[in-house]
Amino acid sequence: THEDFFLAAGTLQRRRRAGGDESLFGVFLQDQWQLGNRVVLSLGGRFDSWRSGEGSRLETVIASGGVLRSESFPDREAETFSPRVGLAWQVSERFQLAGSLYRSFRAPTINELFRPFRVRNDITEANAALESETLQGGEIGVRYGTRKVRWSAYAFRSELDDAIANVTMGQGPGAVAPCGFVPAGGVCRQRRNLDQVRVDGLEADLKLIPSHRIELELSYLLSDPEVVTATAQPELVGRRVAQVPEHQAALRLAGRPLADLDRFELGGMARWVGEQFEDDLNERRLADYLAVDLLARWRVSSRWDFLAAVENVFDETIETGETGDGLVSIGAPRLARLGLRYAWE
Repeated sequence: THEDFFLAAGTLQRRRRAGGDESLFGVFLQDQWQLGNRVVLSLGGRFDSWRSGEGSRLETVIASGGVLRSESFPDREAETFSPRVGLAWQVSERFQLAGSLYRSFRAPTINELFRPFRVRNDITEANAALESETLQGGEIGVRYGTRKVRWSAYAFRSELDDAIANVTMGQGPGAVAPCGFVPAGGVCRQRRNLDQVRVDGLEADLKLIPSHRIELELSYLLSDPEVVTATAQPELVGRRVAQVPEHQAALRLAGRPLADLDRFELGGMARWVGEQFEDDLNERRLADYLAVDLLARWRVSSRWDFLAAVENVFDETIETGETGDGLVSIGAPRLARLGLRYAWE
């Protein structure tokens, strides 16, 4: 990151150069076996290697070039193996039961390790000492399918160890480590590892195909992530993870509505996202929203398609963040686009 910051008397006073290098290597193997006529067993494994190096942070006074902060961070690396096992039982021609157990891995990003940022008076510090996240989980569910009706429902539980979160360290006005001075109404946060987060949820999907001209799909996701262990931040135990809505749903409709014009396709999707907390202390709420998208496609020929789309048709205000002194960040407003697509062999 290369940025000037610390506005005083209408002028940016300081300059920051921070960052590092990151390399990721992964290899996986997966296979499946038919056990009898109705049962399929799948086994897989993935090996990941992560390395972070050349980490540094330099802050200077723009006018004089004086050094305010100069740090070099040690190189770090991690390796992990992530297994997965799944079982699917075809109960009948239409019903299938399935389940799986798995483990996965996520390394901290360069952004999380080295880049601090500020929105109004809310300051979030990076943390070069972050550990990698690991997840253990399982799911079980059922699928049903015919030519015109398909649905599925899955319940899952995941336990995320060393979850990376923006943790509140203190509020202004005054000096709050590691952010330094925090103005009145502001908050100091730092990216930190939480001992364990548990996520319980349900995912369901229904697809209806009443004719070859129309297709309707409804999906729903319930996700309840809760901090269950946080030795260094006991006040977070029992709270929901920030910026993760508990409820999400989508309705999609697509088809060719004109019987004598098969080349014209029309589609639409309505997305509803429920309330979510903006912060780790669950003190600020981001409002729910309903956004509608429309897409039209005209197949001019076997090679040419003309596309027209409008996203967020009703110009819904989508809240994506809120600072301690009331600044609300919003997502994209109504967006229209036209396109021409050509395909060749």
